[in-house]
Amino acid sequence: MIRQAGLCLFMGAALVISTSSAARAIEDTSRILAQNQRIVEKMSAFGDELKAVFTTVSGVPGEYVEHWHTAVDASLAPDLVEADFLAALEAGLSEKTRDAALAFEASPPGRQAYELMARLRALKENPRYLDDARQYLEAASREQNARLVDLYEFQQGPLRARQVVDAYLSAVKTAAQPVIGAHAAEQWVDGAQDRRDGYIEDTFLDTVATFSQLPEHQLQELVDAIGTPEMLDYARVSAAAFGQTLNAALDRLEKDLCGGTGDNRFFVNC
Repeated sequence: MIRQAGLCLFMGAALVISTSSAARAIEDTSRILAQNQRIVEKMSAFGDELKAVFTTVSGVPGEYVEHWHTAVDASLAPDLVEADFLAALEAGLSEKTRDAALAFEASPPGRQAYELMARLRALKENPRYLDDARQYLEAASREQNARLVDLYEFQQGPLRARQVVDAYLSAVKTAAQPVIGAHAAEQWVDGAQDRRDGYIEDTFLDTVATFSQLPEHQLQELVDAIGTPEMLDYARVSAAAFGQTLNAALDRLEKDLCGGTGDNRFFVNC
C-alpha cells in the first residue's frame, strides 16, 4: 500500500513536471514566433508616430508635451507589448498552425523573408523608396504584380494597416481634446479617415520594396509557402494578436491620461 501510494505520488509529480515542461516549450516556440514578428520594433515605431503629434515646436506647452510623451512610452513599454502579443498569439494558435509557422520560419523561404523584412528600415532611409516601388509596379508584368498582391494579402496586410490607422486616430483624438476641444478633435478624426487608404497603399509599397528584390522563382516559392491553409491561419491569428496588442496599449494610454495618477490637469475633459 505504501509502495503503491509512493508510486502514485511519483507519477503525479512526473505528470506535473511533464505538463510544466510542455507548457514552457509551447511558450518558448510562441516567443520565437513573436520575436520574428518584430512586434516590439513595430510598436516602438508606432509610439514615435504618436509622440510626433505634439512637440514644443508646434506651440504646445512643454509640460503637456512631456506628459504626452511619457504616457506614450509607458503604454508601449516593450515588456508589456511583448507580453500582450504573446498571450494573444498563444490563445489563438492551434498546434497544427504553430508547427506550420515554425517549419516555415526554419525553411529557406522563411529565413530569407525575415532577413528581407529586417532590412526595411534601411530601405526607408532612401527618400525615393516609395516612388521606386511605384515605378517597379508600373513596369512589372501582370503576373509579377499578382504575386506581390497575394503576398501582401496573405499576410493580412490591409487589416494590419487599418488596425494601425484606427489606433493612431483614436490616440490622437484623446490627446487633441485638451488642445482643440472635444468637438474639434472629433471633426479632425472624421476628416482624417481617408488616411486609411493612403496608409494601406504605403504598406503595400513596403511589401513591393522589400520583396521585389527576390528573383521571380523565389518570390513564387514564398507566395506558395505562405498561401497554405495553415500559414493563412497563422497570418489571421498573428494579425488578431497585433490588433489586441494595439488595443491594450491604447487602454493603458487612455487610463494614464484620463484616469491615472499624477498631474493629469491637461486631460480632465477626456
